[in-house]
Amino acid sequence: MDARMQQLIDDLRTDLVAHQDKSGLDRLRSVLARTEQAVKELRQLAAVYKEDPVQLIQLLKFVRPEIESYGIEEGLLYHLISNQPIATPGLQIRYYEEELTALQATLRLHAFYYQYYKNGFSELDELYFLPGNYRLSLPVPDVPLTENDSTPVSYLFARFRAIERLQRFIAEEISRLERQDLYGVNVRVNHGASLKWTGELVNVVELAYGIWLTGQLNNGNASLNQIVRWLEGSLDVSLGIIQRKFTEIQRRKRYSVTKYLDRMKKAIIQKIEEENE
Repeated sequence: MDARMQQLIDDLRTDLVAHQDKSGLDRLRSVLARTEQAVKELRQLAAVYKEDPVQLIQLLKFVRPEIESYGIEEGLLYHLISNQPIATPGLQIRYYEEELTALQATLRLHAFYYQYYKNGFSELDELYFLPGNYRLSLPVPDVPLTENDSTPVSYLFARFRAIERLQRFIAEEISRLERQDLYGVNVRVNHGASLKWTGELVNVVELAYGIWLTGQLNNGNASLNQIVRWLEGSLDVSLGIIQRKFTEIQRRKRYSVTKYLDRMKKAIIQKIEEENE
């Protein structure tokens, strides 16, 4: 990527940090204004590359979507938070899950383009990212008419980036609310703390199943998913699809299937023996 392109992105990201202390409509307006400023600077740079299709594709496939995505994300986030119900954690979780489903529906609506974006394909770049070469075959509500210096697919790429970041935000909020619902208090994890799980992730899964199967939380009423979310937040890890890691535990041949718990048991017994000597 051209150094000037990267500088535009870096400057925007740095400036947006200053808007994090703002909230509501004030934050939305300031982020949109700064993003629009970056787009204007981008147009000036695009004029330089007007006769260079390789650089122009880079600009409209990667740089402009990255810049525009922050404004799109902020608009989506504003409406998400504004419409959040004042309710119990369970009802708020349901609200976020419904919003997550709606975002996924948007990605499915543009499934072909999303797969092109997600897989980093390039075969149709000249068609998709050179202005004037392509128009979407079917008009859809969330793809606006683009300027002569952009393309519909470039805008879609910006929207995909914004939606992916918003999905991660919603997933974190659901995780936080599940912990709040689990304990009846708002448990916020300080990810800047010094404690972080640095062992194998499969060991956390083994621990999660052990806690769940022996009913150690909420009189045995805590679900496996709640326990996993709690451990992820407390230990600052992401376990992904734990069923896959549990399959890994089941397939252990050389060692005991409860290898980590066995190590814990052995270490505790050894510590007791040392103390008794």
